[in-house]
Amino acid sequence: KTPSAMDSMDSTTLRQRERADLEPLLHEEGNNASDDDDESHHHHEHTKATRCPNFSPGSISNLCSATLGAGALSLPYAISMTGIIFGVMFLLLSAYLTIISINIIIEACVVTQQFKFEDVSKRLVGPHMSIALEASLLVFCFGTAVAYIVAVGDILDQGLHSITFLWEPDSKFVSIYSRERVMILFWTFMLLPLSLQTKLKRLEKFSSLGVLSIIFLVIAAVIHSIIHGDVIGSGANSQEEAATSAEVNSLLWPKSFVSMLQAFPIIIFAFSCQVNVCQIYEELKPASSITDTSDDVPNVMTLLKLKQQMMTTITRNGILLCTILYLLIGVFGFLDFTKTTTDDILINYCIQVTHDALMTA
Repeated sequence: KTPSAMDSMDSTTLRQRERADLEPLLHEEGNNASDDDDESHHHHEHTKATRCPNFSPGSISNLCSATLGAGALSLPYAISMTGIIFGVMFLLLSAYLTIISINIIIEACVVTQQFKFEDVSKRLVGPHMSIALEASLLVFCFGTAVAYIVAVGDILDQGLHSITFLWEPDSKFVSIYSRERVMILFWTFMLLPLSLQTKLKRLEKFSSLGVLSIIFLVIAAVIHSIIHGDVIGSGANSQEEAATSAEVNSLLWPKSFVSMLQAFPIIIFAFSCQVNVCQIYEELKPASSITDTSDDVPNVMTLLKLKQQMMTTITRNGILLCTILYLLIGVFGFLDFTKTTTDDILINYCIQVTHDALMTA
């Protein structure tokens, strides 16, 4: 066969496979119209079976869960380096760029009709360049996983040290406890089973729980800053003199240009979710009926475009929620500790010393 004939066959096979993959999204389950119906009745049933996509709150939860995480714990430190003004500007700019990047990725999914990040990359840049992209993706995911495990270790270590009866002299827990063991056990019995799931749809409940946990953390950080913070709370009231203009400027403006460059990757990392958006888009389910005047050939592009519109709504709502939470924990966390803000805000709370019930929770 000629190369053009081979390309034509490959293209036809690809379209058939894509149509077969999308067939469940285009027809209602249990549509068992009788074979002796006339052509107009069959077309009417086909019109009713073609449906536009919808999204559940679980779709937003999955996107927020992919975005929110360990990066939130470092945002107060990032704002301490950029100052409040540039920190807020960087957060808003990062949120805007994240929305644009997600929209571009989804547009690429529609054009290429591929629904995995690696497959989209391969179709856009070719097989050779896609190897480099997959390698960078592997490094990124590995680094993110390590960051999450380290963050979990910090959280559990701080929390367990706040439980006083575990650390009594005659307790066996003291002799067997180590931060590394806790991290390994938590990873084995919690993170690994969740990581083995092949569908993000199955993680919706866990994603919602994770988002609620971040919301609780943000609320706790805001309350702690208002009550005990260096600027707003009792820490400010205990100061002998009012804050000078130089001290106010140190809160509003960056320490140096270099510190701004160091903080920007931290803020960008907090919005990293692009790897997951293809799968979230693919798993959107059909909902309310639409009019389809096509023949028996499924209108694949129409469905993909409708799903793209719904994904745009999911992206806007999800990133808006993440941005609000990031602004709250970043600004109030920085105002809580100002110059002593560490790269992990949990270390500042010292819950094993103060035994603050809110921060322990």
